[in-house]
Amino acid sequence: MADPTAHQAEGQELMGWLILLLLIAASLGLLWRLGVRSGLLTASAAALLLGASGYAFQGSPRTPGAPAQGGGEHDIFPLTDARHAFYGHFSPAESWLRISEALARDGKSQDAVGILQNAVRRYPADPQLWIGLGNALVDHARGLTPAAEL
Repeated sequence: MADPTAHQAEGQELMGWLILLLLIAASLGLLWRLGVRSGLLTASAAALLLGASGYAFQGSPRTPGAPAQGGGEHDIFPLTDARHAFYGHFSPAESWLRISEALARDGKSQDAVGILQNAVRRYPADPQLWIGLGNALVDHARGLTPAAEL
């Protein structure tokens, strides 16, 4: 008697290849519809098929994913010294940034982002606050922004 889970796995693998071929066909069809002809269309098809062959050679869709390793505590990025070297110690935004860094060191990175969002709303022309907000957002995401998670 045949193992039904083995047939199901084969079907899923074939479905993945079918989806890949449909994506290639849709891409080439869209390029054709947009007016791409002759050499450029051939080069595009070659690039897509090269990518598919690379996936066939090295891809391993059956490998299970692994959750990200999360530590309980994390250090904030040490950017204070770099900021002081660039902007100096006494700037109008310094108090906002010090409050934000204190909250981040205390593990309250979301509050640190909130403080800097309010500061940026109040002083939208201050580049130091915008940079601090970006750094606080990266720190809150633990260095891994949503686009990088994909």
